[in-house]
Amino acid sequence: MRVRFPAPLTIPGGTTIAIANGVTTSTMLRITSHAGPDEYLLKVEGSLAGAWVPELAACWSEAAGPRRDRPVRVDLTEVCHVDAAGRELMTTMYRAGARFVARGFVVPELLREISAALDATPRS
Repeated sequence: MRVRFPAPLTIPGGTTIAIANGVTTSTMLRITSHAGPDEYLLKVEGSLAGAWVPELAACWSEAAGPRRDRPVRVDLTEVCHVDAAGRELMTTMYRAGARFVARGFVVPELLREISAALDATPRS
């Protein structure tokens, strides 16, 4: 199991920040990966936005790499925000066959929009 979670820094006033690729942000993302016997799991927690999107993309590339010996499941049940770049990555992952788990109102609706848009696109 591998966890990517930069060490947070607490500044006076109780604000916690993290640094991703040299960019300071007030949002956090935690990605836990686990290679099981039947599937590869990516558990994503926090905000899938900004500088964090390439972090998930790197984990996705590793999970869905050339060996593709098992399906990839992406657990988004603890994701609180997705920006345009995050949505684009989710679309790429969906196209490549990732299975998603989500709850709440926003992320499941986003996944429905992604699947509907791709299903409506004529295939060549």
